[in-house]
Amino acid sequence: MTKSRQWIAGTALVAVVVLVAGMFLFVQPRRSQASALRGQTATQDAANQALQNKIATLKAQQQDLPNQQAILDTIRQQLPQTPNLPSLVRSLTDLAKASGVELVALAPSNPQALVQASAPAGGNSSSAPSAGGSSSDSATSSSTGSTSSGSAASAGSATGVQQIPLKISVIGSYAQLTQFLTGLESSQRALKVLEVAVAPASSSGATTASKSDLQMDLSALAFMAPKSTAPTASTPGSSNSSKAPATNSQ
Repeated sequence: MTKSRQWIAGTALVAVVVLVAGMFLFVQPRRSQASALRGQTATQDAANQALQNKIATLKAQQQDLPNQQAILDTIRQQLPQTPNLPSLVRSLTDLAKASGVELVALAPSNPQALVQASAPAGGNSSSAPSAGGSSSDSATSSSTGSTSSGSAASAGSATGVQQIPLKISVIGSYAQLTQFLTGLESSQRALKVLEVAVAPASSSGATTASKSDLQMDLSALAFMAPKSTAPTASTPGSSNSSKAPATNSQ
């Protein structure tokens, strides 16, 4: 082999070595870096897409915000955070005037915790006296029944809602009393009528009622939802305002 050929072979060998070294030292790291950058780009694109979806969801919720606020305001009117007895008395007085009845008595009581009572385990058999039992046995059985009922109520789960007992008495005709009850059902404040007793107004001693008028005595509940989740037996500051005097609408 001549020297020129040796130089050519050596030069070619050096070129191959340089090419291979350049591949491992420069090209391959760049390829790895480019692949890592492509992976980061794909991850960032996915994160951007998720953010865009969240933004679109928030924009849709923002458009519906007035409707949700209106629903919340309606719920707050039905379940205020305070007893708000003056507003309740005014609304019932206005309802009595609109119905044409005479509001002769309105007596709210202190708020009480609304408890969801569980079903008694032993049933009601303990409160029923036997057919041949004496009066003392009946009294003992009745006392046992009331005790088990009280323990069942105390074992119930307390809710965040409080109830305000109401005693309402109105005088008017049958149509007027019916209109008053209908107004109670559609009242903005959440109300629940428990008992209704109707009697001739003349037998109740009312002086302003005519012979055809009726007196209706109602036992109802108004409700409130305080901010605190734990209900209390009474709300501070409500003891004075809850004992409202009898109101006459006429």
